[in-house]
Amino acid sequence: MRALALKLLDGYDNHISSKILLLRGLEYQYQPFNSPGIPTGFTGLHGGAYLGYGEIVVDLLEDKWDVQAADLFCNTAISWAARRGHEQVVRVLLQRSDVNPDKPSC
Repeated sequence: MRALALKLLDGYDNHISSKILLLRGLEYQYQPFNSPGIPTGFTGLHGGAYLGYGEIVVDLLEDKWDVQAADLFCNTAISWAARRGHEQVVRVLLQRSDVNPDKPSC
């Protein structure tokens, strides 16, 4: 199951499932879509943080992800995790020296 989740998150921005997931439960101003409805800048790391999958986020961090990458509205993975109340993910991200918990300027 974990391998499947990692495979999905690796190409998260190219899957229709990302749009369906993000449309569910997010107010319009927080949906990271451009005009044709494509998640813009919302990576698999953002997805793992959004969902609160701490172990998956740890695995994703072993790969190529830019932990400071921001989506269309300048949300980073840590801002999604914090907004959604995923303390474990926030702790995992804060342990890294390359994570800045302040919102980036886009």
